[in-house]
Amino acid sequence: MRYIISAVFLMFSLSLSAAEPLQNQKAMQSLVETVMKDVGKGKLREGMERLTPYVLFPASEMDAQLSQVEMQMPMVLQRYGKPVGFDLIKVEEAGNSLIQYAYLQKFEKHALVWRFIFYQSNDQWMLNHWSFDDKVKMLFWY
Repeated sequence: MRYIISAVFLMFSLSLSAAEPLQNQKAMQSLVETVMKDVGKGKLREGMERLTPYVLFPASEMDAQLSQVEMQMPMVLQRYGKPVGFDLIKVEEAGNSLIQYAYLQKFEKHALVWRFIFYQSNDQWMLNHWSFDDKVKMLFWY
């Protein structure tokens, strides 16, 4: 049962939200750091809902995905123990329009890798994709 976590993939629809735009990398990283702090405190929904104004898909999709993740978290905690922090692993750019923030959420016995990919269009950054999984060895294959 090595890979008990199925990655949560959200990329998609072009329905833009009416959020205050994220103008730069500092704003994106600050947002994601706040999300990771909330997730580490057991406030998964509260943290992830901070991203909702910046997603490129309907809020209803975000809510459905969060409900699935909330069902998985008790199993994560049982298997890996309590959260003990997080680290920024890398910030990676693909051209001028995509940027990924990868974080390691640390637990007592293992870790999860969280990825947040932002897409720039019309001088603003929007969340295009987020996911997490427990495949930490993949960090060394890329």
